[in-house]
Amino acid sequence: MDAGGMDEEWQRSLKESKTLAGIFSSIVQDCKSLHPLIDAFIIKSRKLENQLKATILAFSAFTESFEKIAYKACNTKGSSRDVGACLMKMCDKQKEVETQLSTLSNFIAHRLVIDLKSSNEENKKNTKILEKKHKKEFKQSRNKIRRKMGKIIKLREKVNKENKSEIRKQIEEESNDLHTEHQVLENQERQAVRRINLEERSQFCQFAACVGQVVEE
Repeated sequence: MDAGGMDEEWQRSLKESKTLAGIFSSIVQDCKSLHPLIDAFIIKSRKLENQLKATILAFSAFTESFEKIAYKACNTKGSSRDVGACLMKMCDKQKEVETQLSTLSNFIAHRLVIDLKSSNEENKKNTKILEKKHKKEFKQSRNKIRRKMGKIIKLREKVNKENKSEIRKQIEEESNDLHTEHQVLENQERQAVRRINLEERSQFCQFAACVGQVVEE
């Protein structure tokens, strides 16, 4: 490949690497904006749990009062015992509702909130680690490319003046190395995008799994 073709390939690879780096940064920001939303959801879940506890207390008092009347009807000396039996069945169904509310309240308190808080803190750390690693690797690769390009430019200026085959050979070697560095950077960015994509998907899946358990309950 001649110098013009090589320069064009470098530009293409560098443009692709920058595009991938931009995609990486966008997904990182998406992850970062998700974390406070989950924190807010945890707060709302705790409020829901507190409201459920209050509802359960009121519902329990309601059911207890209902049961007394049903029991009274079941033990009447008159002809209303069949009504009492019906009321007792209704009361038993209300107790099932109370049990379901208690189960939901306990699940939110001991599973949903705790699991989400733990996973969200871990996800914040993972996102920061990936961002820091990417920044370091991208900077190192770009610096290598800049140094290599600077060296090639100087050699080209030198060969224009001296026109030596030795220098031309050196330019070719340096150009091949630069081409490799561009490919390394491009592949590096592809891997970084893949990792942050997997991390983002994992975070959404963790949330879905936690909330899914509540819905199933």
